[in-house]
Amino acid sequence: MSWSPSRSTGAGGVLAEIYRDFALSVAPVGEEEALAMIEKVKGFAILRGYRNLPPGDLRALARAVAAVSRLALVPGRPVAEAEINPLIVKGDGAIAVDALVALKE
Repeated sequence: MSWSPSRSTGAGGVLAEIYRDFALSVAPVGEEEALAMIEKVKGFAILRGYRNLPPGDLRALARAVAAVSRLALVPGRPVAEAEINPLIVKGDGAIAVDALVALKE
């Protein structure tokens, strides 16, 4: 999951770049808008319980998207980009394994 002033959400990795499989919205977004963005990303089918796999916690993913998007509201030095990679979505919750926030000069 990466962030820019136009909030984008995608499954990540090179396949997301090749297939341009992501949703875009202007930051900040709320949890409901984040859920709508998640529904647009085909690569998240596995999180919906694809082929009898257990579903992931889409609400936790939406909360993470909304929280990162609020970086657009931070006063002072603006955020140039932010990224959580990977964000592991479990059956109950989500875990940010690594993250980056870069401020504008």
